[in-house]
Amino acid sequence: MKKLLLAVPVILAFSSCSSAPAQTAAVPDIPFSANAGITYNGAEFTAEVRRSAPGKWELTVTEPYTLEGLKMELCGDETRLSLLGIEAAADVGDDAVSAAKAIASAYDAVAGQQGTFTADADGYTMTGTCPLGSVTVVLADDGTPLAFSCDTAGLSVELSGFEKLPETDIEAEIVE
Repeated sequence: MKKLLLAVPVILAFSSCSSAPAQTAAVPDIPFSANAGITYNGAEFTAEVRRSAPGKWELTVTEPYTLEGLKMELCGDETRLSLLGIEAAADVGDDAVSAAKAIASAYDAVAGQQGTFTADADGYTMTGTCPLGSVTVVLADDGTPLAFSCDTAGLSVELSGFEKLPETDIEAEIVE
């Protein structure tokens, strides 16, 4: 009887320490808007991010103050910058444009990919690949993207206020 009483706590300890099972899911391949805290090669900024479709992104910088209102629009290989009514095609060597292209490249490469997510303190994490290297994506319990990063590109993005865009907005964007 004493052996049984000693075995019960040991069994409970081992069963409670087991890790959460991995789940198979996909990174949402949907149009969305969100606020983003972005770190790219040591530079930090915040932006309102809008993804209308794969390869079609719009980022509007909200901080730092010196770049507030700078809009970067990506559509395939074309990138346009605008600020205070002045628009120009962008040189992809510019850091801000490189950050925007890195964000689009990292997320679009794993969007819709099936993968194994492991549960951790942040939510569910999956690692995939993009042209820039390895991408890590963190999803909330409901599948909402919380963050993604590409260490080889020096990119880290924290999302908040995630909102799926209605179909009417998507169709209007694609027609333009």
